[in-house]
Amino acid sequence: MTKTVTTKLAGLIANAVAKGNTADRAKTTAVDAMVAAGFVSTDFISPKGKDSKSTATDDLFGQINDAIVAGFATRTQELVKAPSAKGMTDAQKLARRNAQMQIGAKRNDFKTALAKRENAETSGNTSRTRTPQQRVTDNLNDSIKVLQEADGVPFDTIKVLELCKKALAEATKVAH
Repeated sequence: MTKTVTTKLAGLIANAVAKGNTADRAKTTAVDAMVAAGFVSTDFISPKGKDSKSTATDDLFGQINDAIVAGFATRTQELVKAPSAKGMTDAQKLARRNAQMQIGAKRNDFKTALAKRENAETSGNTSRTRTPQQRVTDNLNDSIKVLQEADGVPFDTIKVLELCKKALAEATKVAH
């Protein structure tokens, strides 16, 4: 039998890749936000157990799990949130167990992604660990340095330098 990638199969493959890329970007965005909020990989380890390496409180760990469950289908959320499996069919119990395993798997995915970022920071590769505010202030500081030594540019360097300094002051304000 000769194998051929039909138009339909090619479309299904392309769709799977596109959805995977979308999921990868969403995970990266979530991890960026976690890093900016001060989360570390050990926040994704259960605080239960006497030798736990977790830095999460029981409350934080519950919030993380709840956020993961919020990404599940409504029916699956209901199964996971049920106080017990009593009264569930075998199929529902299996779906509940699979969802509970997915919570752990997704939590571990985030833990691993954060650990990679932490390792990148210690190795000097911090390109993805800066918050948007840090990136803007770093760029403004770089622009200020360039403008202070600029000669022969076709614009008013003093005016642009003042604007960059004002922008830097605004970007470094702490919002309350």
